[in-house]
Amino acid sequence: MKKKIFNHSYLNLKDNTKLCFFSSNQSKNKLGIIFLSGHGSDMEGTKAQAIQKLTYEKKIPFVKFDYYGHGKSDGNLENGNISRWKSDCINIIREVCEGPQIIVGSSLGGWIMFLVASELKSQIHGLIGIAAAPDFTQNLIWNKLSKSKQDEFTKRKKIFIENPYSTEKIEYPLQLINDGKKNLI
Repeated sequence: MKKKIFNHSYLNLKDNTKLCFFSSNQSKNKLGIIFLSGHGSDMEGTKAQAIQKLTYEKKIPFVKFDYYGHGKSDGNLENGNISRWKSDCINIIREVCEGPQIIVGSSLGGWIMFLVASELKSQIHGLIGIAAAPDFTQNLIWNKLSKSKQDEFTKRKKIFIENPYSTEKIEYPLQLINDGKKNLI
């Protein structure tokens, strides 16, 4: 039986990296909620905190975690990609969650939730998307670039794009776009 965890913990992965997570009220007999954050965000964001508060008050099993390269987990964000983050989520569900799960995915997390649900059908009870952004690497980045910008991106292996939430631009590596193409839904 898995022990109940109330503080941040780490899941050690086969590649010697660690994912930081928070888990509470785990029970094989209760429907749980797992929160998936957006690109560049982490499990301490306002959406994750609000859902955590609600699940605490209602005594609902809850898990949140930081993907590779996000928050307190190992790795560098620019080395992460959709395949890796999907794998991170599958590992967390298999190793930390007990019982069926409702996945709540925000932005990138919405894309990851669809990919995970298609692989772990028997463990997933429902999906809730918050501004879900499936295929964002293709639809919101690559396809919005002119041919000359695509060529420049391909040559430089990265691009900086305006951030609607900050004055700092977001850096996207080409490998994220290429991996995204393999995961389009």
